[in-house]
Amino acid sequence: MLVRITAQDVNALLPSLTSRGFVVTASFPDLHFVEGMLPVSLLAAGQGGVEGLVGKGLLGVLPARRPRVHAGAVTSEGDYVVEAARARATRAKLLTGSGVRVGVMSDSYNALQGAAAGVASGDLPAAGVQVLQDLSDEDQIGTDEGRAMCEIVHDLAPGAALAFSSVYYGAGNFAQQIMNLADPSKGNCQVLTDDIGYFDEPYYQDGVIAQAVNQVVANRNVVCFSAAGNYADQRYENNAPVFNQTTSSTKTAYRLNFNTTNGTTDATQRIMLASNEEFSPFCNGRTRFTPPTA
Repeated sequence: MLVRITAQDVNALLPSLTSRGFVVTASFPDLHFVEGMLPVSLLAAGQGGVEGLVGKGLLGVLPARRPRVHAGAVTSEGDYVVEAARARATRAKLLTGSGVRVGVMSDSYNALQGAAAGVASGDLPAAGVQVLQDLSDEDQIGTDEGRAMCEIVHDLAPGAALAFSSVYYGAGNFAQQIMNLADPSKGNCQVLTDDIGYFDEPYYQDGVIAQAVNQVVANRNVVCFSAAGNYADQRYENNAPVFNQTTSSTKTAYRLNFNTTNGTTDATQRIMLASNEEFSPFCNGRTRFTPPTA
């Protein structure tokens, strides 16, 4: 399973982790964490699992939450909306994207094995797309949203070269792929775009992903674009919140009253799910990104 492991000294702990079967996907020793695939059996209590590494500086093991794809329409209305089509027609052969490499990040590119057909149909560049990292069909979670994004970029800028990286292997690996795509020796991209959001990204301070963006913008002159993640009515809104005080033993708490209609207090929010519908509740109350320290 994909996990994030925090440690006092990541580099010192890694040999003990890898000897137990841990496979690294991204490592950020300066932020005191490493991400990778950990055999589930190592989560069992006892000295044979990761619990036995507490004395070597292990601080914690957290599951890496599956991110959300900010998917929109798969057709290229954007070609008209951003007036890319008019620009190409007005200045033919000058504004095609030629000489620019665009890096796309999403869930997968060819997990569904449709990339060859996209190249053959002209929906993707004849030279294909450079893939730095992809999900495999064995992962069974790839939708090839990344290939759809590449096709849209090719519609708007048919002369641009394309590269792709899957960023479904944890926030740390997402940050690494940003740097890889911007690296002249790897992706060599001048423009980066993604449609992925991790639920535990900090709200009020730059986390590891935002720090990677800042780094490639400052050091590589890369331009980065990300999906806004507008979920419209898929959220709770209360313009006049009322909090009711409750006391238990010696502790006092203030709970939001979700009932805004008849004055009755209701500290629970009811959510109705249809048959086979998924729901992933997540509450992020952190105001700062504070990596563990030694």
